[in-house]
Amino acid sequence: MGRSSGAATSYNGGRYLDTQLSVTENGFSWGYRAGPLKVSNTMRLTESGEWEEITMSTYGSNPAMKSVEMTLTKQR
Repeated sequence: MGRSSGAATSYNGGRYLDTQLSVTENGFSWGYRAGPLKVSNTMRLTESGEWEEITMSTYGSNPAMKSVEMTLTKQR
């Protein structure tokens, strides 16, 4: 599988957010802007079969900060 992209819309509490969704070999990413805030989310399947999510946030001209990092493991 190569790389592809498309649009995604999420809904919450009567509000919605349109984003671009990019699909990669082992995951996907999406992001959005809200005024001076830029948020980029990446999810990927690790070699050990876990989902890893990282969210980077940039406010204005400040450097990007990691605001979320989590690894999800299937319970057995």
